[in-house]
Amino acid sequence: MGARADGVTKDTVAIQKAIDTCASKGGGTVVLQGGTFLSGPLDLRSHVDLSVAKGTLLKASEEVDDFPVREDARWRRMALIHADQAEDIAITGEGTIDGSGQGWWTRHLNRPKGSPEPPRPMIVDITRSKKIRIEGVTIQNAPMYNILTNLCDGLTVRNVRILNPGRKAPNTDGIDPLSTSHVLIEHAYIDTGDDNVAIKSGLVERGEPIVPSRDITIRDCEFVHGHGLSIGSELAGGVQHVRVERVSFKGSDQGIRIKSARGRGNDFGDFHYKDITMEDVRTAIQITGRHNYGRFSQWAYDKGLVPTPSYFVENPTELSDWKWAFVGAAWYWTVERPDINSLCDRGDVVNVTYRINGGQNGIDDRTRRWNLALAQGNALLELLTPQEEGPLMALTAAEQTELLTKVRYIFDQLGPKDPSWPTDSSLGKDAAGKELTMRDGLAELKRTVEAAHAGTHYTVFPELVGTLTISPKANA
Repeated sequence: MGARADGVTKDTVAIQKAIDTCASKGGGTVVLQGGTFLSGPLDLRSHVDLSVAKGTLLKASEEVDDFPVREDARWRRMALIHADQAEDIAITGEGTIDGSGQGWWTRHLNRPKGSPEPPRPMIVDITRSKKIRIEGVTIQNAPMYNILTNLCDGLTVRNVRILNPGRKAPNTDGIDPLSTSHVLIEHAYIDTGDDNVAIKSGLVERGEPIVPSRDITIRDCEFVHGHGLSIGSELAGGVQHVRVERVSFKGSDQGIRIKSARGRGNDFGDFHYKDITMEDVRTAIQITGRHNYGRFSQWAYDKGLVPTPSYFVENPTELSDWKWAFVGAAWYWTVERPDINSLCDRGDVVNVTYRINGGQNGIDDRTRRWNLALAQGNALLELLTPQEEGPLMALTAAEQTELLTKVRYIFDQLGPKDPSWPTDSSLGKDAAGKELTMRDGLAELKRTVEAAHAGTHYTVFPELVGTLTISPKANA
């Protein structure tokens, strides 16, 4: 078909022509034999086996433009090997498939502070397909996930080696069955920079169909480095009936891991683990329904706010207290997602959505909701501005007292103790042209609430919000 396999010339067209020709004749095997086949995205067809022979390398092009962003899932790019609505497909052989991930990892890790994560391609990305077999090959240096199946039924991964650096190769999950059922993973060696295997079932925020992952068997595998065998954290469709037998972990951050977060969960269970061995594994078994609580706990512990670095993982109900809701928001906006403030200031709904949810599906609906919220906010300000009575008039005396307590806690306890508090985050300028910072805002809010609580009429930043005022409750 004209492929040169010289490692320089792109063989994408020639390989795709061979796949299409094979499929048009009812199926068969396309063999890549000898040399290095440099390629962009390939579309695997029904009843076709793409076989990479021993000593042969199928290598992804390093040019970003060769891998366009997917229109149906803008959080990722077209994969090196892709299939959609296919049946009876295979990737086999004893050769190697290389995703040329180094450039993607470097761009991801060195992107400007505050910028959104750029979408990256997988090596294998199969959607809405049935009867999939991946066997014998070595898969390495993935820009993102190595193998992803989404909304599929019938996946077998056997005798594969998945190799990625343990560090500085972000999000290089080994095998991710997403909303995929009837899965067999056996005799796999996975050494990677993220989850060795991650069983998932979708995110509501991405607009993905809510479909469970079920009937999954993982056996006789060796997982080296990585984040272990995970269920989650994207579990919108649920996960049921998982069997894990004779799996060894060596040097991984976690072994068995079940993780999720608010808004990501559904019914999951019937998990069985048998004959598991672990060596030099930091956390043997980790089960948490609150994926961010560990990082928040460590941050709060470093600030002297909680007694242990895993406090909220061990005591999740503590987060029902209002004070932790305020502090948690401060942590999320200033530490976990420090660029959200500037994105919100610009009204950048697309990238705010991406930073919080990891995708942009359903962005039209989110934009519509954003515009409605702005209109409602403007209408509310118009109602409040000409009034002598401010928003605290809507609170009872007890509610005002509680609000005052929380504001005092934030300003007096958190702000002064936290050197990373965004003192340079601008709220605008006063009438004299002085820059007003976040800490100025907290101080003003504290004085405002105290003044309102004490019965003194007070104006909040008139230069910023016009004549909006806060007045005391009559009986406060």
